This record gives sequence, C-alpha cells and structure tokens, in this order.
Amino acid sequence: MFTPQSCSVMGLQQLYQCPASDPSRRCCRMGRMAEPEASLDTICAQISTTSFVFGVLHLRYPADSLRDNPRLASIVDTTCNLLALTFACLQEHTNLYMQSIVDPVSGLFNRQYFNELVQREVDRSQYNRQPISVIRFELDHFARYTEQYGSRATDQMLVRVGDLLRHTLRVTDFACRLGVDDFAVVLPNTTGGDAIQQAEQLRQALALLEPHEQITASLGVATTHPSGTSLVQLLYAVESAVQAAKQRGRNQVAQADPAQ
Repeated sequence: MFTPQSCSVMGLQQLYQCPASDPSRRCCRMGRMAEPEASLDTICAQISTTSFVFGVLHLRYPADSLRDNPRLASIVDTTCNLLALTFACLQEHTNLYMQSIVDPVSGLFNRQYFNELVQREVDRSQYNRQPISVIRFELDHFARYTEQYGSRATDQMLVRVGDLLRHTLRVTDFACRLGVDDFAVVLPNTTGGDAIQQAEQLRQALALLEPHEQITASLGVATTHPSGTSLVQLLYAVESAVQAAKQRGRNQVAQADPAQ
C-alpha cells in the first residue's frame, strides 16, 4: 500500500520509467525491494478513468531489456485501459448491487437482503449447531409522529435509527429495515437470553434518540431451538412476539419460543 502523495506516477497521463541506473527516479515501491530486485528497470503507469484513479500498474524487468522496445508504451497503455475498464465495471456492479439491497433512507439492509440473509444464517446455525436469534421491532405510533412533525423530520429520525443500530450492534450482526416502521436484527451465535438483553438495551437507546418526542418500540425476540427450527417457524415466532409486545401496551420486549 502507498499514498498518492508518495507516488510519482499518480496524476500523470504517461508512463513513468525508472531505470535502475538512475536512483533519483527510483519508484517509491523500490525502496523496500531486495538488492536483486533493485537492479531491475521499472515502469509505472496510472490505472484510471476520467473520473477515478484505481491504482498503478508496476512492472519490473531486467535492465535495458525492454527500454527501447517501440511497442512497450502501447502495450502498457492498452493493459492499463483494460484494467481500468474492468475495475470500473466491477465498481458499477457493486454500486448497483448495494442500491438493490440497502434502504435509501435508513441506510440499513432492506427486506430483500433480509430474506436472503436470514435463510443463510438459519442454515448455518443448523449446520454448526449454534443458536441464531432475531429481534424484530416496530416503532410505536409512527403515523402520528409523521403527521405531527412531517416527512422530512421522519426521514431524519429514521436515519438516526439506522445509525444507532449500526453503532450498537456487533460486526457479526445485521440490521434491516423491513417496512415503513418495521425493523429486524439478525444475531448469529446468540442465545435467547443474550438476545433479550440486546433487545432491552436497544429499546432504552431508542427512547433517548429523538429530541422532539420520545421514540418507543415494541420488540419481539425469537431464537432457534437446539432440536432444529425452520425459517418459517423462526419468522412466525418473532412476529408473534412483536404482536404480543404491542398487545401488552407497547414500549417493551416480548420473547417467543419457535419450538412451541
């Protein structure tokens, strides 16, 4: 790895040739080379499009063997253009894929990705014989909040909810926005007791989140059973737990047993 400021070729639209006989033009990457490698001529060329620099193509070859080859510049230029095109296509593909699985308001994964993710994690938990828990929650009185403060304030509140989930969960956990006021958190390798504790901490954090009005949520928790729990059972259990929390007065955590 190197910084753009430390590389002589960054920003250049031409080849940068570094003959071994001229230490003053030595490439920044040659400073760490062993003695045999330091005796090689090098060529550096920027890999870039008109709007983005991906990196540098760095070639080493025996001194004087290719320096006067008339095709060398053309070959390197063509190679850099092909690499830049490939990287740009991969970048665009990644951007489009992220747009398809991320909720544009909260920045959390969307329902499409949740469906893929939770199926994969349930299969993994059964294979590894490790529990997986799901927290699902609905923001209480969401429509009333929107009517009182407007859609812009509501979007800002959803952004804060997304930030809260990203900053409080483990790196192995996944937070998703399933609907307008509906969220889910997938907790791999997490027991029911630990998931309840996490849900309660989340409930308390949500209550401190909003300056205009206290945000409360009805949370449900479900955990796979050691004897085996299907995806349908798990999702039905956690949805039932959410409804139980709402029926008991909202702003609380309810637990369900998917084996029942």
